[in-house]
Amino acid sequence: IAESLRDAGYATFFAGKWHLGNAGFMPTDQGFTNDDGGETGPKFGAKTKPDGDPKKTDRITDAAVKFIESHKDQPFFAYLPFNAPHVPIGARADLVAKWEEKAKQAPADMWGKEGDNKLRMVQNNAQYAAMLEQLDEGIGRVLTALEKNGLTEKTIIIFMSDNGGLSTSEGTPTSNLPLRGGKGWPYEGGVREPMIVVAPGVTKPGTTCETPVISTDFYPTLLQ
Repeated sequence: IAESLRDAGYATFFAGKWHLGNAGFMPTDQGFTNDDGGETGPKFGAKTKPDGDPKKTDRITDAAVKFIESHKDQPFFAYLPFNAPHVPIGARADLVAKWEEKAKQAPADMWGKEGDNKLRMVQNNAQYAAMLEQLDEGIGRVLTALEKNGLTEKTIIIFMSDNGGLSTSEGTPTSNLPLRGGKGWPYEGGVREPMIVVAPGVTKPGTTCETPVISTDFYPTLLQ
């Protein structure tokens, strides 16, 4: 999609996680034009140790806001696959401290089973909550940048996850109840993810589409 939009005159931008191939298949081989030595490319944050922003959420957001501000007068496509939420779990220290305090009033751990796996049944992980709040802040800053630059009514926004929360392995940091299972499972907890689409003049606020979709649907839909 980045190649098609680039060829149609759009500025293209990537920042975050890239698990779509290495040499010959990097973002700059796939239509994304930003290449700044890894600062917002596929090795984003790999050169530095965790520095208070372990998932690089604020850095990804900073780069996206800067891109929006500098390309407000031309069509653009910005792809932001945030590293959060994902293992290893982590967030800014101030948010972790906030949620650790809240966690003192949270329900105690409860466990079930999914196959041979232990299944988390309570959401009380302070670092996971902090990671999500930091992500939420970042998305809010991106939306604010669009608004401040007069782009809200001319920008299609798609927010989605790639799979359900990690509830049965790698530390089981979250719960997907009442949905069954989580990441890696074909049950609803694994494959039914959050998705919000805002398309000015097309979507209506507060409505729900019942048609099943998958991320590859974005390509023909957006080009149309």
